[in-house]
Amino acid sequence: MIKTLTLKLRIPYSIIYYTIIIIGILSISATNHPIHLSYTKIHIEDNHLKIVSKIYSHDFEYMEFSSFTDSSKQIQVFFTEMFNIRSDNHIIDLPLDSIRIQEGIHWLYFSTNIPQNSQEIQVHNAILCSVYEDQQNLIIISINNIEKGYILDCKNKKIHLTL
Repeated sequence: MIKTLTLKLRIPYSIIYYTIIIIGILSISATNHPIHLSYTKIHIEDNHLKIVSKIYSHDFEYMEFSSFTDSSKQIQVFFTEMFNIRSDNHIIDLPLDSIRIQEGIHWLYFSTNIPQNSQEIQVHNAILCSVYEDQQNLIIISINNIEKGYILDCKNKKIHLTL
């Protein structure tokens, strides 16, 4: 007689949900994607803020970066006009740490500190809303390793969070 062993794994639904969304985002072709979507991960821990944002290289064609001599400075200016974080109603400066271009995708990396004693933050994300009226911006926010996901669009651009 052959005995079988059955394992039961308990995986939180949020991990499954985010995994499906991220796989879907990564599987979209960078040159011809039927939906307009950006992805941003915000990680906050001990008043330190890290941001990773994914934008398709194809979408950068609409931003006309060729007129600037320092394209990374132009990308930072553009990004902070379309995306900003406020702490207690003051905009937090988001210096661009690096840009990585991989398989038709621009990965933008930012990091900074949140002012001490901040009680709340407001995230404003209008990335590419001036280009695509159907733009959607997926944001995953991790505060002290607790994650929550949001989908913003060109009408609903803001998230308010208590720290």
